[in-house]
Order: sequence, then structure tokens, then C-alpha cells
Amino acid sequence: MDLIKYWYLFQEFWRPLNIGAYYNGSQYFYSQKSLTQPARLYLAISHSCLYFQPVRLPSNVPSSKISKALAIEVSRTLHLLEDRTEFAIIAATVIKEGTYLVIFQEKSFFEKIKKEIPRNLIICGVFPAWLALLSWFWHQNHGSLEDGLYFVRLKDGLEGFVWRDGRLENIIPFTPKAAELLLSKYRDQAFEASSTSPEEILAQGAALVPLLPEKWHITFDPFPLKSRPRIPKKALILGCIPFLFLGIGVGLKNQINAIEKKETQLKKQIKILEKKEKELQNTLKEKTVIEKIALKAQDYHKRPPLLDILTELAKLPNGTWIRKINFQSPATIQIWGESDNTLQVVKRLENSPYLKEVKVISTVTKNPRTGKENFVIKAIIEPS
Repeated sequence: MDLIKYWYLFQEFWRPLNIGAYYNGSQYFYSQKSLTQPARLYLAISHSCLYFQPVRLPSNVPSSKISKALAIEVSRTLHLLEDRTEFAIIAATVIKEGTYLVIFQEKSFFEKIKKEIPRNLIICGVFPAWLALLSWFWHQNHGSLEDGLYFVRLKDGLEGFVWRDGRLENIIPFTPKAAELLLSKYRDQAFEASSTSPEEILAQGAALVPLLPEKWHITFDPFPLKSRPRIPKKALILGCIPFLFLGIGVGLKNQINAIEKKETQLKKQIKILEKKEKELQNTLKEKTVIEKIALKAQDYHKRPPLLDILTELAKLPNGTWIRKINFQSPATIQIWGESDNTLQVVKRLENSPYLKEVKVISTVTKNPRTGKENFVIKAIIEPS
């Protein structure tokens, strides 16, 4: 770490600030918009950018030697490859007794990240996206986490993990098709972090990773997880006493003047508010009634036009049979059936004013008995 980084850390000590970030391979998403103040940066990397390797260790390896043993085992595996590219391990976690999931990537990948991060942000941890998502859910649930599948849906893929018996069990594939297949077959609880900006969820979770129990993750050089040092309160108090006495004299005088000005302003505002109070009381009842009516109207407009869609399905080309229709709230519909020409069915549904994003989600096969093509079609219902 160069001298300027130490200077930024010194400034950050007096004005503490943790910033989380999520990197998807091409773009950074930060938990805060302003990045001018010196801060500690905790960076979550997309699963699409990382390599994962399960490693089994003997049960007699001391806990203090686990990180070193994992690094040695992964190095042995990588040396078997013809490509002698240098790799860096960033994190590991227990997935079952004696087995660890190790996460790594080429060193050049992290060198590129170091150059792209603003200099006033001191990197104090780099880890996979699942850890940031775990942190986000853990803090949302006030320090508890049920068994199940946790994920967040991004524009080009999914970030997620499976949690079982208080530890990681599996990582969800980032690619949409593989992830959706896993989600469709998963039978236990699934929890989705829903947001208009899912990348911000991962960035916010990254900032909270230092607060997670240490047993859930192991970090490595060159990016070990660094939490802010804790100084005893007594030492801080003793060090601040001289500054407190120095500022008391000037501070009290300024505060008294400011309080007198505020008092005058508040008296004027109170008189104005008293006049408006009666008007507000009269309009409050009317507003409540209008809001209830608006909510009922809003609920009515949100109902999907299912009857209209059934009418559209009745107009499909001759020789088409619908076996099953499944509506998934709030706006997804799946159709199982068979037809002489599946492509015509898709085109007909694409022209419907009630549907969009119509696509075949299974391999089209022929029914040997009827000679027709079996299909499964998925579509999004247009809002009413």
C-alpha cells in the first residue's frame, strides 16, 4: 500500500465510511453515489467472472493452517494445467464437513480492478457476489437465515446461493438458462431479493460483509477482509478532553446566538401552523376517503386480462390443442399443447395485444400418436 492510501485511511478513521460495490465484469455499481470522501471499499465480484474449486482437507488440519492448506491444494491443481497463468485466491467457505469451496481468478484480473477503482477508496476486501447477497439477506432478517435458495435477478443473469444447516451448500449458475432450470426444479424455500436496481442490493450487501460471522468465510492475500480497528472508548475520551475544553468557550456562544434566532423563527412558524391546522383537519377526512377509492381502483386495473387471453387462445390455428395453461403471478403465463406448426402458434400469440416476450421454452418434439408438435410456450402478460 502506497503512502497516499495510508493518508486516506487516516482521514477515514476520523470520518468512518464503508462503501460496498458490485462488479459484473464490465461495470461497477456502488452503494453510494458520492465517491469523493476517503472510504473503505468492500467489493463483490460477479460469479460469472470467477472460478470455483471444491477442495477436501483432512480433519486434523488446525484451523490456523486451513487457509494455507487450501492455497497449496488449489496451486497443485492449477499446476497440472498447461497454461501457466498466475492465479490469486480471494475467498473460501465450508460447504460440508472437511470440504471447502475455493474461489479464485487470474492475478491480472485483480490488477486491472486496482487501476480502475478511485484512489480515495481503499480496497479492504474482495469476495464473490454470494457473500454480499448473504450479508444483505442476513441483515434484512436481523441476523438470522433460514435454509433455502437465495437469489437476485439481474439483466443478464442471476446471482445466488443455496444455504443449508448454517453454511453454504451450492452456488447458483450465473447463466440464465442454467439458473432458471435449477429454480424450476428446486422444491424447498426460495427467496428473491427484489428491487428496481438489483445491482444496488449486491453493493449494499458488500458494505455489510465485515459484520458477518467470521466462520462463514475465509479471505486470502492480496485482498484479506479488513475491518475498521476498534480503539477502547476510554482512550478516545481521554484524547478528546483537551479539544473539548478548547472548543467549549467558542461553541457555547455560537450556540446561544443560534438558539435565540431559531426561537424567534419558530414562534412565527407556530402562528402560521395554528391557522392551517383547522384547514388540514377538514381536508384529512376527505383525503382518506379518496385514497381508499384510489386503492380499490388501482387493484382493479392491476388484474391481468386472463379472459381476453383465453379468447386469444381459442383463435389459434386449426390443428392446435391446448392441454394446460399455468398463470404465475404477477404477469407470466405458460402454455402446454400440441400443433401442426408451433411457429405459427408463436407468431399468432406475438400479435396478441395482451402478450409480449412470447418464446418456446422446451425442445419441440413430435407426438408419435398424433403426428403433432408438442410445445411449451412462455409469455409475459401486458398490463391492462
